[in-house]
Amino acid sequence: VEALEPASVLNDHGIPERVMLSYLQGEIEGETAVKNLPAAILLIVWFLMMNLSHELPPTIQSIEKAIDFDITENANFAFSSPLYMGHKNFMDVNTFADWYSWMNLGFSAIYFPSTHAVSEGANFSIGTPTFLEASTYLMHNRKIGGVQLSQQRLFSSECSNPIVANALELTCLDFRGLDLRLK
Repeated sequence: VEALEPASVLNDHGIPERVMLSYLQGEIEGETAVKNLPAAILLIVWFLMMNLSHELPPTIQSIEKAIDFDITENANFAFSSPLYMGHKNFMDVNTFADWYSWMNLGFSAIYFPSTHAVSEGANFSIGTPTFLEASTYLMHNRKIGGVQLSQQRLFSSECSNPIVANALELTCLDFRGLDLRLK
């Protein structure tokens, strides 16, 4: 049996019609896909630009960070006498008494102010906030809805590495139930 070279088979017999049509159909589909690619990229870029111009993500992120910072740093409890300095924040709440103290002295003081803030130890008052002032948070964010609090709990669960847990006599816990993101 004589070995056939591809060039000699092509010159002597040609290409079958179905093979040629299948190849051409694939090339036409590929060309169409490449021609549609710039329009698809333009649509994605247009959507991105419209989203950035309407949603203003940097502004929203800075407001969320300001609220988070204010609650973390300024909603304090466990005040020292004469009630000037709170030494704990919401991360230090461990008992019902701590929670009540934080809600009463820390969170409600910054979210529901009854007087304007003045310097520590000042013997004067500059009045009570008006309704418009009391309905804003951090001087310019309008309070629209209520405050949602959720509880953090740890439950016993299976360890991801039971060999290490048994060797070190560890108990594995699963974290469920707390979502600190703004809604």
